[in-house]
Amino acid sequence: MLCLSCMANRLGRPLLPSDFMNDNPNIDKSDPEEAPMDLEECGIVDAPTPEVLAAIDEGLIAELGTGGTRKVAAMIGRFMQSSPAAVSGLPDYFYLLRLEQMIGSGKLIVIDEREHLMRSSVRLVSSD
Repeated sequence: MLCLSCMANRLGRPLLPSDFMNDNPNIDKSDPEEAPMDLEECGIVDAPTPEVLAAIDEGLIAELGTGGTRKVAAMIGRFMQSSPAAVSGLPDYFYLLRLEQMIGSGKLIVIDEREHLMRSSVRLVSSD
């Protein structure tokens, strides 16, 4: 399942109503295999509210634990399994994007530079 913002991110453009409507000219209506799907059939949920995003961010940061450093894959896995802030059906990719945004905003820092963030470790930026 993907949220609308994740789908737009993957497409590299905003979603258009024609992406989900029966009058999409790119769909061969004579082929039952290409019958258009609605949002629910696509597994797409509405974009999370700012409150939900804040809870997700707090939950992900809580996964850093007392040591303050953790592997990204472990953080996301534990968060998805045990956090009440985890949204059922959202993929790990969504939470990886949240971590990337926290890194970009300066809230988290990558400890070991690796080719893929999912294999890296992160920690909170110290406040001193």
